[in-house]
Amino acid sequence: MLKIYSPRDAEQKLLIAAWVGSQIPCRPVFDDPSIISFWDGDDLVGAVVYSHYRGTDIEMSCACKHQRYLSRKVLRPIFRYPFWQLQCRRVTAIVHEDNAHSLDFNLRLGFVHEGVVRKAFGERDGVLLGMLREDCPWIRPTAKDLELVKQIAA
Repeated sequence: MLKIYSPRDAEQKLLIAAWVGSQIPCRPVFDDPSIISFWDGDDLVGAVVYSHYRGTDIEMSCACKHQRYLSRKVLRPIFRYPFWQLQCRRVTAIVHEDNAHSLDFNLRLGFVHEGVVRKAFGERDGVLLGMLREDCPWIRPTAKDLELVKQIAA
């Protein structure tokens, strides 16, 4: 069963951030990141690193061993954290121009192509993607959320 976990321990955060960074072509270094990780038993199968928080915007970097781990159960907390908890207006992702699979997946998630970040990956460009809070399909309340609110109000 998949477990979603946000590490509090600084050492574990750095290890998970390093794992995500190792999956990205330019090997980014994340300063004081926030992280949501997904585990299949004791196996780290994916994580999102939130970095470069600017009040109304935050950058998301994601790595996953297989796309099947990015289910609705995982996508909701991934997007609820920046939009609900941090109250960001938007999230940003920069994807390597040659990573067609990731570009396609992010566009299907609801990100919009906004431009090019020249030389973002050494000699290669990055594709700038953004998602606004009002366009995010993953933060809309579910029927279970609405039923819980109804029970609390009763």
